[in-house]
Amino acid sequence: MMKRALYIVALLFVCVGASVARQDRRDETKSEIPELADFHSVIYKLWHTAWPEKDVAMLKSLWPEIERGFTRLLDARLPAILHDKKEAWEKSLAEFAASVKEYQRAMEGSDTEAFLKAAEKLHAQYELLVRTVKPPLQEIDSFHQSLYMLYHHYGPEYDYRRITQSVIELEGKMVSLNQVKLPDRHREKEVRFLNARKDLGESLTNLSNIIAANKGKDAILVAIERMHSNYEALERVFE
Repeated sequence: MMKRALYIVALLFVCVGASVARQDRRDETKSEIPELADFHSVIYKLWHTAWPEKDVAMLKSLWPEIERGFTRLLDARLPAILHDKKEAWEKSLAEFAASVKEYQRAMEGSDTEAFLKAAEKLHAQYELLVRTVKPPLQEIDSFHQSLYMLYHHYGPEYDYRRITQSVIELEGKMVSLNQVKLPDRHREKEVRFLNARKDLGESLTNLSNIIAANKGKDAILVAIERMHSNYEALERVFE
């Protein structure tokens, strides 16, 4: 009886551990940075109320909130899915830090125009920081979430069942991506976008065909690598 109880307890630990591991992996595909999102609250007040009304007193009153939010941003960790943006993030964060210091210096001075310009720059650098890590299109982000798990987990582990499931999932997401029309702000990138999207779709079809033809592990992993490279090329269109 005791052995049976110990066996059940051990089995529960294994199940819980597996569940936690699956949750950890799902968390890897979340691209949100809470500290960056939270900072938007003070930026909104600065840009939509204090700055247009040239309310210097309000701009000064926002400083404690700006300072707190900035300190939290310095300690923010990029989600795993954004690891390839680390260098760009650090560069943008350094530029944002400079704008925060400029805001503080202008606040402590007596030049109202310089203070307003510093507030404008702070807003601009925050927007740049957001764009550094924000996917240009929702459909690209959705595709990347599935590709991330395939490229960083299922492929290296050669989990054939999950590889095939991921390909089916990606094919559905590719349908949505193929229906996307670029907004006007990206109009000059349209030709590059269409070519990169076509290459990505073809590499996905190639991977699907290789799996269907049972060409084996090496061919599948090469096809996954090619598709990942084509995805990166699609992302670079928006840099």
